[in-house]
Order: sequence, then C-alpha cells, then structure tokens
Amino acid sequence: MFELHQIGAQSYYIQSPAKIGLVKTSEHEVCLIDSGNDKDAGRKIRHMQRRQKVFNP
Repeated sequence: MFELHQIGAQSYYIQSPAKIGLVKTSEHEVCLIDSGNDKDAGRKIRHMQRRQKVFNP
C-alpha cells in the first residue's frame, strides 16, 4: 500500500491513504511532509525506505 514515487530531482511522494511528501535535503537527510494520521505511518515509511534503499545513511 505504501509506494514511493519520484516526482522531481529531490522530491518524492508516498502513495498511502494520505499522500506523504518527502524532500531530499542532503545525501543522508530527508524532510517528511505530512506523515498522515495513522500512528504507525512513520514506522511504515521508515521500513519502506530501508527496503527500497532510498535515503539510506
């Protein structure tokens, strides 16, 4: 259900019940925009980005 889509050189969104924005600010940092209202959304996002090897430190 949580899918990462690149929409710009440094910008992404995650398709989920509520779209979640991500902006890559450096090689090892991202800014998460509106993580949704689900208390587990942050954990799901972190798991997804590790699995897809996006933004790994």
